[in-house]
Amino acid sequence: MTRKPLEADAGDVRGPAGPSPGGRILAAGAAVLVSAVIVAVTTTPVTDSDLWFHLAYGRYLLEHETLVPDHTAFSWTPTDNDTIYCAWIPEVVFHLLHERGGMALLSVLRALVLACVVALAAATAGVWRGRGGRPVFALVLLLSVLMSQAGLRVKPELFSYLFMAVSTWAWLHARSRPEGPSPWIYLLPLIMLFWVNSHGAFIFGLVFAACVFAGEAVNLCVPGRDARLQRGALGHAAAAFGLTLAATLVTPYGAAYPAKLLDTMILHPGEFAYHMKTIAEYQSIFFDQARSLHFVEYLVAGLAVLAAMFFMVFRKRGTDWALVLVNVVFALLYARFLRATYFFAVVFLFTCAFLVRTSQEGATGTSPAGRGAKAALGAVLGAVVAFFSVRALFETFFAPGIGWNPPYEAPVEEARYIARHHAGARLGNDYATGAYLMWASKGRTKVFIDARYFPYKTWYDEYAAFEEEENQASFEELAEGYGCDVWCVSIDSPLAWRFLSSSRWALAMYGRSAAVFVRPGEVRAMVRPDAERLAEGPGHYRKIELARFALRAGDDKTAAIVSRGACRDVAGSVRPCLSAETALVVGDSLARKRRYREAVQVLRSGAKCTEGLLPAVFARWDGCNARVAELHVHLGMALLAMMRPAEAATEFRKALAIEPGRVDASRLLAETVKRLDALSRTAAGLEEEARRRPSDLDVHRRLAAVLVMRGDLNRAYDISFALAKADPRHPEDLYNLACIQAMRGSTQEALEYLGRALDAGLPDPTIIETDPDLDPIRDTRAFRELLSRSKKG
Repeated sequence: MTRKPLEADAGDVRGPAGPSPGGRILAAGAAVLVSAVIVAVTTTPVTDSDLWFHLAYGRYLLEHETLVPDHTAFSWTPTDNDTIYCAWIPEVVFHLLHERGGMALLSVLRALVLACVVALAAATAGVWRGRGGRPVFALVLLLSVLMSQAGLRVKPELFSYLFMAVSTWAWLHARSRPEGPSPWIYLLPLIMLFWVNSHGAFIFGLVFAACVFAGEAVNLCVPGRDARLQRGALGHAAAAFGLTLAATLVTPYGAAYPAKLLDTMILHPGEFAYHMKTIAEYQSIFFDQARSLHFVEYLVAGLAVLAAMFFMVFRKRGTDWALVLVNVVFALLYARFLRATYFFAVVFLFTCAFLVRTSQEGATGTSPAGRGAKAALGAVLGAVVAFFSVRALFETFFAPGIGWNPPYEAPVEEARYIARHHAGARLGNDYATGAYLMWASKGRTKVFIDARYFPYKTWYDEYAAFEEEENQASFEELAEGYGCDVWCVSIDSPLAWRFLSSSRWALAMYGRSAAVFVRPGEVRAMVRPDAERLAEGPGHYRKIELARFALRAGDDKTAAIVSRGACRDVAGSVRPCLSAETALVVGDSLARKRRYREAVQVLRSGAKCTEGLLPAVFARWDGCNARVAELHVHLGMALLAMMRPAEAATEFRKALAIEPGRVDASRLLAETVKRLDALSRTAAGLEEEARRRPSDLDVHRRLAAVLVMRGDLNRAYDISFALAKADPRHPEDLYNLACIQAMRGSTQEALEYLGRALDAGLPDPTIIETDPDLDPIRDTRAFRELLSRSKKG
C-alpha cells in the first residue's frame, strides 16, 4: 500500500523539533557565560561615592522623623534647599541594611534586584517551560545586563531599574490576555507611588506609560492586528495612565515636586542644560570618555536583534506599534543620555523575551534546510555571546576604573584621623571625599563640598576652578580664602599635588584614598599607610596611584613596597605598561638617591610583570615595548652601581632584544663586557693567591664576591660553603650563602642559611628587607617570619 506524497510530508511534521545535541551544548555554554557575567556584575565592590550621602540622608530622616531632608545640615559652606530631592525610600532602606550588614547586605540587595529582573524576563520568554529560543534569550539577557551598568549601582538608580522592569513586565503580562481586560495594567500606578518617592528618574516611567498608551491606541486604529490590547483593555490602560500621572503627586512635597521638575526641565531649562554639559553622565553614548564602556556596540547589537525579531514575528502577526514606539523612544534616550541607558536595556530585554515566546507559539517542525539555518544562527549567536561575555569578564577584573579596580575608595582611615585629631575643625575637602566624610562624621564635622552637587550649584564653578588651578600662587590664595583648618583630598586629585608643593600646608597622614593636610606647626609625625598590607590587598590601579603619591610625598619606602605589590598583581601581568612605568619612576627616584638595593628590587619587580608569553603579548598590545626596554636599561644601570655587571649585561641584552636599535643599551652592554673581562682577570689573580695562601679566608671571601659579580654562582657557592664550614659562626659568610642559594633557586637552603646568619648575629639584619638577591624567596612564609625576626632583633 502506497501513501500519497502530500500525506507523507504532512505526517513528518508533528511539532517543533527538539534541540540537537550541539544545540544543547551551545545553549549550556551560553548560559554558563552569561551567568558568569551576572555573578561578576553583582559581586564587584560597592564603591560609588554617592552612596555615602544617601546613607547620611537615610540616617538623618530616621533620626529627625521626617521625609524631607535639610540639604544645608551637612555643610558649612553656602548651600540651599532649592532643589527637591525625593529619594527617601531607597535612602532609608540603604541605611537600615548598612546598619545591619554593611556593604555585604547592600551587595545582596543588588543581586536580588537583578535576580528578580532576570526571573521575570525568563518567565516572559517561557524558557522555564522548555520552549525554544534559549540562545537568543541568552544573548538578549547578556546585552541587557551590559547595558544596565548605570542602573545596577547601589544608588536610587537601582530602584528605578527594578521599577522599570516590573512596569514593563506588567504591561506585557496584561496584553498576554487579549481576550479581555487584565488587572495587571494597574500595577503601573502602584509602582509609580513607590518610584516617585525613590528617584527622579520616575519621569522615564511616565514616558514609558505614555508610549504604551499611545502605541496601543495606534494598534486599535490599524485593523487586522492580533498582538494588541482589546478596546476594553485599552480603556483600562487609559485609566492606568491617568492614575500613574496622579501618583506623582503622592510625595512629601505634593504637587510642588512635579511642578519643580516641569519648570526646571521644560519651562526654564537654562540651568539644567548647563548642568548637563558639565556632568559626564548626561552626555551621549558617543562621548569620548564613554567609548571604553562599549554602549555604542551594545546598541548596534541590540537593534540588530530587535530588527530580526520584529521581522520574524510581525510578518506573521502584523506590526505591533506599541512595542515599536516604546523601543524607538527608549533607544533614542539611551543614545542621548549615558545615565538613562539602563531604561532601554530593560525595555529591550522584556520586548525580546515577549517576542521569543510569541515566535514559539504555534511553531511546527522545520525542514532539514531550516534546521541547518537554525544551527548556523545558533553558532553565530554563541560566538557573539562568547565575545561579549569574555570581554566583559576581562574588563571587570583587569580594566581600570570599573569592576574590581574602582576609581574611588572611601577615605575610611583618613576620616578616623580627622575625627581623632581635628573633630569640629573647619574642614576642607574635595568633591570625591566629601560624601564619605559627611556620613562618617555623623554631623560633628561639616564638609566643604560633596558629591550631591545640587546644594552647591551657586558656587560649584568656583570650586571647579579651584580644583583645576595650575598656578601655585593663585592656588595658595584661594585655599587661604576658604579659611579651613584641615584639608582632606584624594591622592589622585590635582589638589593633592598643589598641597604637597605648598609651604603653608604640611602632610599629616595619607591612606589608600586620600591625604590630610594641616598647618606645618600642627604636624607631629606623618602617619603613613600600612604599605605591606596595601601591597597584598586588592585594587591594582589604586596601588599605582598610591605609589606615585608616596614618591611625590617623599615616602620612598611606601612607594617601593606598594609598587612591587602592584607588579605582583595578576592585573599587573595583563596590563603591564602601567605597572612597568610606575616601577621605572619609583626605581629611578631611589637610584638617584643612591638607594640601589631598593631600586633594583622595584625595577626587577617591574621587569618581571612584563616577562612570559602572556605579559609580552599584552605589552605589545599596549604599545609600551619602548618603556619596557627602558626599564631593563635602568635596571642594568642600578645593578652596575651595585657591582653586579653580569646581571647588568643580561638586562642590557633583554633591552636590545625588545628594542634592537637602542643606542644606550648597546653602549652600556659594551662597557659592561669590558668590566666583565677585567673581573675575569681579577678572579684569576685571586684564584692564584688563594692557592698560595689557603688559610687566608679574606682572600677566599674576595674571590667569592668577584665570582658573584661575574655571575659564576656555582663556583662562588663552593667557596662560600667552604668558608662557612671553616668558620660556622661567621654571619656574613652564612648570609652570602643564603643570597647565592636564593639566586640559584635553592629556596630551602637559602632560608636555612638566612636563619643561621641571623642566629649568628648579622651586623645589619634589616638588610634582608631590601636586598634584591633574596627576592626569589621573599614571597615565602618562612622568609616573612625571618624578616619579622630581623626587625625585632
